[in-house]
Amino acid sequence: MAREKKPVTKLGAKHLIGYGAGDAAVLAVLAGNDLLCSTEYKTQYQAVLDAAQSGRIPQERINESVMRILRWKMDMGIWKIGAAQ
Repeated sequence: MAREKKPVTKLGAKHLIGYGAGDAAVLAVLAGNDLLCSTEYKTQYQAVLDAAQSGRIPQERINESVMRILRWKMDMGIWKIGAAQ
């Protein structure tokens, strides 16, 4: 779907070249971000969840992020396989 591009006039996800906060979060995940610093948590969380459930963000992409995050936590010594959470 084509979107009209608008100039960036402010910093922040909701002003990212005409995309809304939810779109910005989904695009960030699709671009490879494993963790997001949310400016509009409820909107961005729901957008990423909806995109994952609809298949726009493939399950494989989510799995890749989960594995990288768990590997990072293990490397930092803050998570161990089989540890009670």
